[in-house]
Amino acid sequence: GVFRAVYPNAKDLLRRYEAMDYLPMLFGGELSQEGRGTNPAPPYPPERIAELEQEIYGVTLSVDPFEPYREEVGAQVASICARGSDLSEAAIMAKKIALVRVSGIRPYQSKRGVMAFLTLDLDDDSQVEATMFGDMYSSMQDVVRAGEFFLMELKKGEYKGRDSWTVENVKHLETV
Repeated sequence: GVFRAVYPNAKDLLRRYEAMDYLPMLFGGELSQEGRGTNPAPPYPPERIAELEQEIYGVTLSVDPFEPYREEVGAQVASICARGSDLSEAAIMAKKIALVRVSGIRPYQSKRGVMAFLTLDLDDDSQVEATMFGDMYSSMQDVVRAGEFFLMELKKGEYKGRDSWTVENVKHLETV
């Protein structure tokens, strides 16, 4: 008797359960078998996928973020752009052009003014630390931002027995 008093529609519930038609009664008609999964989420744009992969894994896996910029600078310029191995093998005082993405900027107040240490991601997933000295940094600090792509001329030097790179020229790249 108690079951009938609490659940007066026990036979209806059992029938719906056996027919797999209990979702509309429990959750409403919009969540029935027919209504579920018909509105998939829109796909992420490739830029957002690259951002998420970079944030989660530390490297982009499915989308090459440098591809649109290689197209923008053209095949001739892209062929002369230095990669990580080219930079490490370069002679002291050599200048190299590199297609880079700025991944970090650390401003530093020196006696001669404000300068910045840049962390640059190269086309071959290697990273380079480069210094942008006072005059150039003061004129470019509004343009050079983390996550932006640039064509940079880097000059190799030596500081305390280790290789160092100085930014000589910068060209901001806009996606096409």
